[in-house]
Amino acid sequence: MFSPDFTLSNSNLPGSKLFYALIHKIGRRKLVPKGKLIIRKGSHASAFFYIKKGAFKTIVKTPHKNYILAFTFVDDVECCPTALLNNLPNNFDIEAITDSEVLICDFEDFKKNAGTEEYFNIISNILVHYSVFLETQIIDSLSLTAEERYHKLLVQQPDKMKQIPLTLIASYLGISLERLSRIRRKMKV
Repeated sequence: MFSPDFTLSNSNLPGSKLFYALIHKIGRRKLVPKGKLIIRKGSHASAFFYIKKGAFKTIVKTPHKNYILAFTFVDDVECCPTALLNNLPNNFDIEAITDSEVLICDFEDFKKNAGTEEYFNIISNILVHYSVFLETQIIDSLSLTAEERYHKLLVQQPDKMKQIPLTLIASYLGISLERLSRIRRKMKV
């Protein structure tokens, strides 16, 4: 859940090159068909996922409505960090939007292969990025209109957003598909 700009393979974050090498060393390749969950709310968090191909959505389900919290794409890391780091159940579902490919990285294997100092450096950098991502999400949802948020998505990730059905984008923005169509016509997308 680290989009829109967490490009691990090209990152200059301290520890990112080691992290990238580690996940390729320990990760098990898995093909994930469209509609399949890779993380289920309430399940035990024991691994994280590196996205090699495809797109995912992070969902919180309530009795009355489902909420899309984020989209993630190639080169992103998917997990429920709070659950994974604290050995708690996952807080949300993560589902493939397209046929995808991930590397499943067992968290204990990651810790063992990283070594204590590098493990803490890598986790610290990831958590800093994650907190910035969450702060930005909260600020944007409170201070920007749906039109402004949609424009920001298009500017930040124009090619990636083409993978997402408009119904999911509308849901993420908290608006109807008809309203999104009006916004798109106004912007001539």
